[in-house]
Amino acid sequence: MFFVHFGPDSLTLTVNSSTLVAGHTVEFTCTSGISNPPASLTWFMDDTKISNTLLSVHSPGMFGGNTTTQKWNRELSRDDDKKVIKCQTTNTLVKTLDLNVEYGVYGTAVSLSQDETSEGDDLTVTCTGQGNPSPTYTFSRPVGTLPGVVSGNTLRISNISRTHSGRYECRAWNKHNAETVPVDITVRYPPNVSVTYNNATENAADVVITCLAAGEPQSYIFSPWTHIGSDGHTIIRQLIGQQTGGTLKLTLQSPVTYEDSGYYRCTVNNGVVGLSSHIDQTDTSGYFIVQGPPKILTKDSTVHVELGKARELVVEFHSIPRFTSVSWYNHDDGKQITGDTHTVITDINTTFHGVQVHVIGYRTSLTLSHVTESDIKHYRVEVGNTLGSVLFILTLQGIMRTLALSEPVAEQHTGPIVGGVMGVVILVCVCSVVFVMWRKRILNKDGLCCIRRKKNPEGVYQNQEFSLDERSNIDGVYQQLGPTENPSMHYEDLGGPKPTDSNLYVNTKLH
Repeated sequence: MFFVHFGPDSLTLTVNSSTLVAGHTVEFTCTSGISNPPASLTWFMDDTKISNTLLSVHSPGMFGGNTTTQKWNRELSRDDDKKVIKCQTTNTLVKTLDLNVEYGVYGTAVSLSQDETSEGDDLTVTCTGQGNPSPTYTFSRPVGTLPGVVSGNTLRISNISRTHSGRYECRAWNKHNAETVPVDITVRYPPNVSVTYNNATENAADVVITCLAAGEPQSYIFSPWTHIGSDGHTIIRQLIGQQTGGTLKLTLQSPVTYEDSGYYRCTVNNGVVGLSSHIDQTDTSGYFIVQGPPKILTKDSTVHVELGKARELVVEFHSIPRFTSVSWYNHDDGKQITGDTHTVITDINTTFHGVQVHVIGYRTSLTLSHVTESDIKHYRVEVGNTLGSVLFILTLQGIMRTLALSEPVAEQHTGPIVGGVMGVVILVCVCSVVFVMWRKRILNKDGLCCIRRKKNPEGVYQNQEFSLDERSNIDGVYQQLGPTENPSMHYEDLGGPKPTDSNLYVNTKLH
């Protein structure tokens, strides 16, 4: 008896499941054709030999040969996907099986196209995950509407705004499972600035104006407060506030006065340039008002008036709240004046903390249609509102009119007249001078030819007579009395010989 040796002419490799899923155990079977002696089988996964001792089953076949079968059980993992199982006989017959192992989604992650996103930028959100089959991706926003456009595993947001800040979610899924990964998007933007305050009453203490900043990042640099006039651009002063986080408080120096009224501008930045290309952001309060009794803004309490002419007496004042009463009085006798008085709103120049500003105020006036000596007195203006009242006293000082060459002597007045009493005294003096001049003209027969005007030590002009023999001693009288001292003087011819000196007027009487 003899045996014929021959090797297997075929080899098969199968798996017991049409779908390979990670976590499941499957059975691989490798069977050789008839061989004598029975074939020896070797297993590999990729290029790594499987060292497990596998049970071989030999089944008799034709020609005295046997088939050889080996089975290998394995719990699949996602790492087995795409690997190759190989079964090989000793005579180099080889069979392979490519593994397509399905597994659920894992390792899902979200990335942003830039580390810092500022308002106005374009942002791409990318979601990636592993899985077999490959994951499908969806984006959502737990709060608010999802902006942008989703394409595959990306979300593209153009011209992003601060309203797009917040939490987003990416969901990666396949038929085996799903993973949801959150991502927080922070949009940087310059701070919103708001100034809050309450109007105050004069002499109040602890008056605070507050500036609130809200931006991203929440790190703020505040500039000093700027106090601005009612015109919106005149800078009155700059003041340092107290910062706590995104809040800047300004405590006005106590007690407050009406000069603290105005706009208060808060300036802040957080390092982010705004859509306007400015890094500093500002807000200006409404017009902060300090209420109080009226304030007289007129500085000059003395008014010079010319007798015989009309004159308007004016007092300017500021009043918040609006005045409730304005009254004019004769301060000397206390009687109220009910004559031609008017009060109107007007723009007034004044100073706040040493700076010239314009404020809306009031102008009250009393019109004297023809100033007489009886009008030369003290006037009192009383202004009141719901918070108090104030008075102001005007003192009138009379100025005598300077006569033109054509005006009669009786109407000439020189020098200041202070008050009614002084007016009476000057009037008596003038009458006395006129009387003396008249007598000198009548008595000119005593060799006196001329009358001239001369100022006495008290400053009052008097008439002086002189003879023709004195002509040589009075050269320049005209220049002294005429052009330099009183250009309104004129002279009247009294007769007699005339001097040859054209600059000397003699035989004249002063009018």
